[in-house]
Amino acid sequence: MLHVVKAGRVYYSPLRASQAAATRERIVAACVALMQRGADLTYVAVAVAAEVQERTVYRHFPTKQDLEAALWDWIVQHLTHADFASRNEEQLVAAMRESFAGFDADAPLIQAMLHSPHGLAVRRRQQPARRAMFEACIDSAVPGAPPPVRERAAAVLQVLYSAASWDLLRSFWDMDATEAADAIELGIRSLSAGCARTTAVTPPTTARHHSATGGTHDTQHNHRPPCGQDRGWRGRGLLVLRRQGRPPARPAGEASLAIVYQARSVASHAS
Repeated sequence: MLHVVKAGRVYYSPLRASQAAATRERIVAACVALMQRGADLTYVAVAVAAEVQERTVYRHFPTKQDLEAALWDWIVQHLTHADFASRNEEQLVAAMRESFAGFDADAPLIQAMLHSPHGLAVRRRQQPARRAMFEACIDSAVPGAPPPVRERAAAVLQVLYSAASWDLLRSFWDMDATEAADAIELGIRSLSAGCARTTAVTPPTTARHHSATGGTHDTQHNHRPPCGQDRGWRGRGLLVLRRQGRPPARPAGEASLAIVYQARSVASHAS
């Protein structure tokens, strides 16, 4: 709210407030344009792009952090729609799909933010809220998970639901937002299922064997084949999906299988 002091009185000026808001929007729009071009986000460059004086930029955004925060707020509002409010798997999947659709809507800007120091700085400041969201989702999916499993599973969730994963699937697998979201959803659900199985106590089976000397001894067997005897990543991914009653379908394709097995492997070895 803008107030103007005149003749010892303070009063609200709707016109001044409107002009200030319009100037702020021009400055943020200039930041967006600079990031889309891959240019440095400096006060001089922003002032030139917004067609305002440099001191005007400083007046609205006194620090570089203020400028970056405003740019990130614009991206969240117009593209990613992320508020880090998800607290269970269903909410997380829905938020991920909405975010990926927003990423596709302005891919050059998201990729510029993803690969720029400014974008990294903004994401680091958002990390506490992100981490709390992913930990809450793991708590919902796997109540009482041991701390190491909880932490690693939450970290893998962040890897899956991220602009980096969207960018990888877009750039290397030629997936659009829907296809990428299908692949990531498979990974998220497989991770949850894998964590639930990992944290469950499975008693070993005991078999009686006759030794060469005629005696007997007990041998314990686990239910997981040695790594050297396991299948390739594609076969293992198919096996995981079939056990879940979720046969893989295009367009998620091979990338989905890779993500499913990689996520499952992390969960299986986290305990």
